[in-house]
Amino acid sequence: MRYFIPGSSARQEIFSRDVEAGTAASTSPREKLPRQEHAMDEQAIREVIEGHAAALGTGQVKDILRYYADDAVQFTLAPPLRQPASAQDPEPLEHWLATFEQPPTLEVTALEITAGPEVAFASSLHCMRGIPKGQSEAFDLWHRVTHGLRKIEGTWLITHEHQSVPFEMDGSFRASLDLKP
Repeated sequence: MRYFIPGSSARQEIFSRDVEAGTAASTSPREKLPRQEHAMDEQAIREVIEGHAAALGTGQVKDILRYYADDAVQFTLAPPLRQPASAQDPEPLEHWLATFEQPPTLEVTALEITAGPEVAFASSLHCMRGIPKGQSEAFDLWHRVTHGLRKIEGTWLITHEHQSVPFEMDGSFRASLDLKP
């Protein structure tokens, strides 16, 4: 099949034939990474997200923080609206972990990744399980997480983290903490 565009040049006709044959070189800004490289990036990003979750369960702050870029921006479940400290400052994380009998665990589900050559984002549902200090029963807290990542010196790092739970739109504005996927 030939594509004719009014006022088209021979070059456009050749390009059209190449598109149909699958041999055209893309000049689109949305040009995809070669499949193998793209799959490797997606796997590396998956390892960052899942590695971060596994590190949380160990309670080793240094291991948890290694998944973040130095200038990462964090919007976590805990106040304030935006975490003011550097993502590499261990103190807020140490303080939070100390509120549990043992480090909480984090299960990552429904992970979806969109990756370009140097920037990516991932969205997922996480279930945090833990026992608060002084309590005997564990809780399960399902929440939404979106990560922005950048490839920095060949390594994918979290540069943006947003965690949230929905709230009731009935005027009570209560957090919907009992939702499960």
